[in-house]
Parts: sequence; C-alpha cells; structure tokens
Amino acid sequence: MKRMFCVALFGAIALPCAASVQVIQVKSAQGGTEFIVGGNSVSRHHGGNPVLVTTREAGRGQAYATMNGAQLREVSSRLVCRNGGGWTACRNGQSAQGEERVWDATGKGNGTFAIHVTEWAWPKSTSTASFSIR
Repeated sequence: MKRMFCVALFGAIALPCAASVQVIQVKSAQGGTEFIVGGNSVSRHHGGNPVLVTTREAGRGQAYATMNGAQLREVSSRLVCRNGGGWTACRNGQSAQGEERVWDATGKGNGTFAIHVTEWAWPKSTSTASFSIR
C-alpha cells in the first residue's frame, strides 16, 4: 500500500492525507448499535432519540456531514492511530493517522447520510462517502 503524505500549509510538517472516509457505526434508540462492515446501508431500522452516526477518516481534514441535505452537528471526535489491521485511540506520543467523528442525525428521518472531508494540507482533495439509513 502506497502511503501519501501532504505538506501542511502552516509549516513543513508531513501529515497523512485524508485519503478515505467511511461510516463505521450507527446507533439509535430503536435500532441499537449497528457496526458497519462493508455495504452502503444499515440492516436495522434506526430512529428515536438519539440517532448517532460515527465516521472514520484516514488522514485529517475539515469535515461536513448531511442527512437528506440538512447539515448535521458534530457531537464528538477523537484522534485515532493504526494498530495492526485496525484503529485505536492514539496514546501519548503517537502521531494521529485519522479521526473518528460522531454526528447527530436525530429527527432527520430515513434517507441518505453524506460526509465530505477536505484535507487541511496540500494538495487539498476532498473525500466523500454516502450511506443509506432507514
């Protein structure tokens, strides 16, 4: 796997580019916690209060998420590091390789969740993902 690094605009620091973004979990009052492993939709019906969507981006950037076109509020985030074949929260002294964000989709209904992440560093490309939630 080829690893790309971008140069940060605020200095000569090599950061991993925002190469990809994916939905990793949907959690709701009606559907419980559903971990997403491949595919582009949930298998359970999600609704109630709250409806939370967790995303993971490889690299770091500015994120923007919508549900059926309505902008969502980011309720939390954490920096993550690669750990073998998976991801874990970064420990002191580790360089972050990605970010996990939780978005509040409560009251937005069934439909399409979409996320766009634009790299902070040059070259500024945008990664996107969309996902069907019912």
